Amino acid sequence: MCRVLLAVILLSTLPVAFTQSIDVASCNDCKREPLEQKTPVRILIRATCALPGGTVLARQLFEVDAGLSAEEKRAMAERACQPILDAAVAKCEDLANRVDAMKSERRLAAPYSHRERQLATEMKKALAAAPPYCK
Repeated sequence: MCRVLLAVILLSTLPVAFTQSIDVASCNDCKREPLEQKTPVRILIRATCALPGGTVLARQLFEVDAGLSAEEKRAMAERACQPILDAAVAKCEDLANRVDAMKSERRLAAPYSHRERQLATEMKKALAAAPPYCK
């Protein structure tokens, strides 16, 4: 019984002991210096570059001023992701154009010919090698 009581007392005093050992720094220097002379605080933001369907292409870290509003931070994140999204869209459009060209060439090939089978195989390989966001 005494062990249980001792364990309960120890467990209840441990969080208090840890919270009291944390030092809170006072900001005497920041009160003395004018705010105009200080450099603006910079923070890192992680931008998740995703397609409208929800497929995440990349995550990027970039540095911004901490004083910016949420809308400004969101706009900067969109600008940082724009090249990645443009490259992904270009890659998907290129794949679609190549597959369409092979389809039209396959329609012109003689039925059951070697060229028709070759084009069908190339189309399957191109679609299998495509990134998941292009499918």
